[in-house]
Amino acid sequence: MDKNSILGLLLIGGILIGWMVMSQPSKEELAKQQRLHDSIAQFEQTKLTKADAYSKIIQPPGTIGTTATTSPTGQLTDSLKAIIKKQTYGDFVEASAGENKIIAIENNLMKVNVSTKGGRIVSVELKGYKTYDNKPLLLFDADSSTQNIMFAAYSKVFSSDSLYFIPDASNFSVTGGNSKSLSMRLYAGSKAKYIEYVYTLTGNEYMMGCHINTIGMQDIIASNVGELTFNWQMKTPIQEQNHQTQQRASTIYFKYLDEDADKISESSEEKKSLDSRVKWVGFKQQFFTSVIIADNAFEKPTDIETVTEKGSGKYIKTFSADLTIPYEHQNNTTFGMRFYF
Repeated sequence: MDKNSILGLLLIGGILIGWMVMSQPSKEELAKQQRLHDSIAQFEQTKLTKADAYSKIIQPPGTIGTTATTSPTGQLTDSLKAIIKKQTYGDFVEASAGENKIIAIENNLMKVNVSTKGGRIVSVELKGYKTYDNKPLLLFDADSSTQNIMFAAYSKVFSSDSLYFIPDASNFSVTGGNSKSLSMRLYAGSKAKYIEYVYTLTGNEYMMGCHINTIGMQDIIASNVGELTFNWQMKTPIQEQNHQTQQRASTIYFKYLDEDADKISESSEEKKSLDSRVKWVGFKQQFFTSVIIADNAFEKPTDIETVTEKGSGKYIKTFSADLTIPYEHQNNTTFGMRFYF
């Protein structure tokens, strides 16, 4: 390396050293940076503290917390629980709790039990028949069946079977010809706002009328919704001595409004979406059937499914149907249908 190259390297090194010295922050600048760092750390800690407090406030009643809204024992106060419950249920807050009572409506042929929880039919007994082991013949029972109305309100989806209905004594009647009618109402904070089932037995028939009425609900049910969903499901109990024969004879039948009846194959498990208006859907067992029939039609779609119960020792198959009921945002609407048991 020659003399000029050495001098060049020394010159570059001197420039770098001088730049590092000149660019080093002063004591004042270092102190300013430390204060900024401390401020940021304090701000982040404040955010975490607020978030932790907020999470305690919005937790369900009974959650341990340390905010001013808790009692000395660390539990949320009753007033806060009430606020949370109101936010959850809206106008259905009073219907969110109640006593589950069973009301029977019957004739000489069958006994239909209706529950105040959900206002639903929980069991049907056919009086003139027995199971193979001489027990009362139930088409389904409370533990193995579902009946509910799904509807949107307050940016949530409600299921009627989790809410409590009130029997309307003025609408429970026995009239001429041995006709019986039972009204079950789900009130929305007012006697002028409710969803109602009206069940009717006329004489000694296996047919039971059912009307779904919505009164004053046009401002509660979401304005962009033009339908309600009626869910019906049951596990069919073992009724015959030969379980395999009963299973091979059990399936779902259905009928489109303007077509012949059809079915899901008895030998298959299938979920099927019916893409046209439906007149009725039937849950067929070997010798007995439960059918839901629209006075006019169920709108599309209708989703049906059959699943075989394997190894339960109590049930043969599970049948389910999600039926679409039209809803117009009017003060008084009704949808008529019938159950055939």
